[in-house]
Amino acid sequence: MKRFGLLTGTFLATAAIAGCFFEAGGCSGNACFSVADYDCDGYYCDEPLDCEDSETIRQRMAAIISEARLHARDCGVTRYQAANTVYWNDKLGTASDVHSLDMARHNFLSHTGSDGSTPASRATEAGYDYARIAENIAGGHETSTSVVNAWLDSPEHCANIMNPALDEIGAACVRDYHSDYRTYWTLLLGSPRID
Repeated sequence: MKRFGLLTGTFLATAAIAGCFFEAGGCSGNACFSVADYDCDGYYCDEPLDCEDSETIRQRMAAIISEARLHARDCGVTRYQAANTVYWNDKLGTASDVHSLDMARHNFLSHTGSDGSTPASRATEAGYDYARIAENIAGGHETSTSVVNAWLDSPEHCANIMNPALDEIGAACVRDYHSDYRTYWTLLLGSPRID
């Protein structure tokens, strides 16, 4: 049985999204969840989804998130003030790509990798020495704009995006037409350790 879901204006109902925040030394305020998906009776529900290419994601993701952070925003019941611009970090991009590829290949949506890895361990493995790290994941979105809008509509994901302590990002999308969501997104937001 194939699952498929979309959010924010497409003709199905929901997307799968999850967010989690970690600080150096452990998980704090873990806000991981998955939204129920839509069952299409074993068939894909619409045209095949595809991901933007990695260079487009690199350019758009930092711009879209920076734009969202320009203005104060309510994330659920919590009000966040405007935050600084975010900057792309290649190491966070690599860690995001590794996790999106893992989720697509193994057909799952979770912050825990198929090998037991966590957002923090993946960032470290990619060479990112962090003070804070947060991760948003999603399945079933085709564009950077679509997935960021879905995250901004979710209080936990919105909080990660609006967190002024997180000023570097990396993101990736991997497609697998034979998996449940077909596109798997990972966004890592971090702040480097300064000694």
